[in-house]
Amino acid sequence: MLLLWLACNSTPAPVVCQDLAASLDQDICRSKRIGTLDTPQAAELEVVLIADPVVQGAAVMRWIEKNNKHWNPQQVLPLCDQLKGRDRGSCYRRVQSAHLNR
Repeated sequence: MLLLWLACNSTPAPVVCQDLAASLDQDICRSKRIGTLDTPQAAELEVVLIADPVVQGAAVMRWIEKNNKHWNPQQVLPLCDQLKGRDRGSCYRRVQSAHLNR
């Protein structure tokens, strides 16, 4: 009975993204982790590890939507630099227009 109680009340071990078998699963895991990060520098370090450009773009845009109001655009733009093509342009516009969302 004690073991059952301990098992139910213990916190699950954190998921280590690189331990997941599929590359897409790793990317989704990292995308979710980016949402919990507070600084653009920390988010940038994690976003470079995402291989799938769609997952990468979505992760960056979600982070910006949540955190952009708290940071100077010059601090956030390097995060946009990790994206390619139209995603990068969209990211730049979103960062530069944060004042419209305040």
